[in-house]
Amino acid sequence: MSDRPDDPASNDDPELRIAPVDDEYVSTPRPVRPVLLLPRRLTEPAANQTPIEPIEPVATDVPLEVAIEAPRETPAPVESATPRDSRSTSRLYFEAVIVTLVFWLFVQIFVAQPVSVPTGSMLNTILVGDHLVVNRVIYGTPEWLRPILPYRPIRRGDIIVFRHPAEPETLYVKRVIALPGETVEVYGTRVYVNSEELAESKIGASDPGQDRPLVPDGSPITVDGAEYTVYYSLIRDVGSELEIGSLVSAGGGSVGVGRPFTVPQGQYYCLGDNRDNSLDSRFWGTVPRENVIGRAVLVYWSFGTANDGTEGRRPRLGRIGTLLQ
Repeated sequence: MSDRPDDPASNDDPELRIAPVDDEYVSTPRPVRPVLLLPRRLTEPAANQTPIEPIEPVATDVPLEVAIEAPRETPAPVESATPRDSRSTSRLYFEAVIVTLVFWLFVQIFVAQPVSVPTGSMLNTILVGDHLVVNRVIYGTPEWLRPILPYRPIRRGDIIVFRHPAEPETLYVKRVIALPGETVEVYGTRVYVNSEELAESKIGASDPGQDRPLVPDGSPITVDGAEYTVYYSLIRDVGSELEIGSLVSAGGGSVGVGRPFTVPQGQYYCLGDNRDNSLDSRFWGTVPRENVIGRAVLVYWSFGTANDGTEGRRPRLGRIGTLLQ
């Protein structure tokens, strides 16, 4: 029997023994192996030292000496995103000129046409030497283009450019006075359309010659509703009762002068703003609709005698961009 109370019962087998427990060995903890710390200089690069890039491994299927001695291939140049034009410089210039000519012809034929004025029949609204932009679309837009392009019929007071009925090769610039079917009468400085006097502001002026602008004498006689001014010479008492019935302004004209004249259908009665120096419908009749080129809208260039009367012809820069009305 064992001296310890909790000791298990002994066995009668003499070879079976329980080894004694070493209390001191069990209670003492085992020593812990310290962690191996590498020096800082081997794990982290210095602050002023560039990190060493890792060496790329060499393919295993290529011998080491071949991989080392093989030259590095030069990358192929990257082509530009914009393709290079192989055409010659002369051909590029030639094509640019052709495109410009085609565009200019299209604009001149279908949109606008430049016209120079060589006479003084529209003084002082249009001066001799003015170059005008003529709107060819406004009166002649085809039906299928009218929803997107400006179009309207010819109106009284429009300044139109047309081919002379007797000389189709000559372009004239006049102001529309009477429309198709209307009756016109000219008595001196008074113009009547359908028995009503036309609203025109009038002014007496003298002609200095040499293609200079007219020199007004006094203030114009304004009329309510007048949108433009016409000019008469100083030999008449403009706007007074004394000049009613006078034929001086007509200079021998017979169409609508001193008696009523009905404008035929498809025709227009046109006069110049310089009434005492204008060959217009009073002399050669009306303008057919098919002869009308377009409406004069503005002065894009002017070259001639200056307004101040100085000698010599030169550009009139102040006239550039002048709207015509």
